[in-house]
Amino acid sequence: MKRFLLALLAGLLTAVALAAPRPSQASGDDANVVLHKRIYRDARLSQRPDFDWAYESGTELTLDDDSFGLNGAHFRIYDATALLAPDDVDAAVLAERFAQMSCRQAIAYAEDHDLPLAGHNPDGSSGELVTQTVAKADGTTEDGYASFTVPKQVGGRWAAYLIIETKVDADKLLNIDLDKKAVPILLVFPTVENETELDEVHIYPKNVGYVRDPYFFKYGVTTSGEQVRLAGAIFALYQYDDAGRKMYLDQSPVNDLKNSWVYTDDPLNHPKVELFIADKNGLVNTGPRFLPSGIYYFEELKSVPGYTNNLGEHGVKVEIPDSWTDDDGNFRPVLVNGEPLIETLEGDVTAEALALGRPRVYNYQQATTTPTKPKPGVTTAGPGSPGKPGLLPGLGEASTWLAMGIGLLLMLTTYWLLRRKERQRA
Repeated sequence: MKRFLLALLAGLLTAVALAAPRPSQASGDDANVVLHKRIYRDARLSQRPDFDWAYESGTELTLDDDSFGLNGAHFRIYDATALLAPDDVDAAVLAERFAQMSCRQAIAYAEDHDLPLAGHNPDGSSGELVTQTVAKADGTTEDGYASFTVPKQVGGRWAAYLIIETKVDADKLLNIDLDKKAVPILLVFPTVENETELDEVHIYPKNVGYVRDPYFFKYGVTTSGEQVRLAGAIFALYQYDDAGRKMYLDQSPVNDLKNSWVYTDDPLNHPKVELFIADKNGLVNTGPRFLPSGIYYFEELKSVPGYTNNLGEHGVKVEIPDSWTDDDGNFRPVLVNGEPLIETLEGDVTAEALALGRPRVYNYQQATTTPTKPKPGVTTAGPGSPGKPGLLPGLGEASTWLAMGIGLLLMLTTYWLLRRKERQRA
């Protein structure tokens, strides 16, 4: 199944040094903070015992964990040193407190406590930055990169900075959307590694992507009105482009972050169009295909023999919201033909959903005309056919022969009466 991926924003990892570009060079009293925004495709990663969502600070990490750098992530930096002014404040406890907040809650908290914006960006701005692609010293490039410079101490105290991801630029080519409620990060100085105070800190905010996995069940309605699950119906997924054309999902590699779409008048036979086939339970799902928010349609390309493809021009409509919940925390389901799905974090179709077989999409069995079975003793032989030659088709029943006999008798009686009358005249 394509996975319903819950966006868990947080993790920061310690790393091993590489020579990344430093758009702003920190002095001995300042620290250069580098953000490496990473995104993962599968929420089940968070269930692995070796997967750490906690964070540490350190030097740069060479990542080999199937994550991707994400451009267009917006961060806001606040000077939170004042929150640690009371000597009895535990920085770790405060950091955990922020980690339990949403982005919106953390920003409201910072504004309620009059925390000033902080951080000097390479372009001279302060307080806001956006991840982007940078060229590295070894000739390679890195996506999801941003950096800023901050003093290690403020007012004679070790400084603390609140880093909040506020939004991600819209990019409908992405295979995933991101939850807008990021987990805030509290960075507290000094940062030490191997008993050495660091002048450069690398932070790895990690996302598991938001995707939804629509599915439905293919049912047939027999001529007697019975509903049965149908296997073997073939569908393709499409969306409309700006010109109003149907663009079909193609077979781009599953490990590519971008979906690709192809235009064709013959999706069933096009070599690149991804096809989805109803299984033995009638289940049609997107398998490993990831879908961001938007409106999509499943078009039935080939129905089950004996059933009519009558889903109409648009087929099966799928509506995927841009987040799991609204601002009040209410769940926002995927709608298939207007009916909400039962969904799980892993994207599996639950036993409950499988048993219910909903949402359902119906085809209707074609009516068949069955020839009337001849009754015993009835011949349908005609001229040139086996049977008694010269008999007209269908004259084998006793009642038919009786009627013919009576008719013949009447004709002979009429003829005899007429002949008799003629002789009497003569």
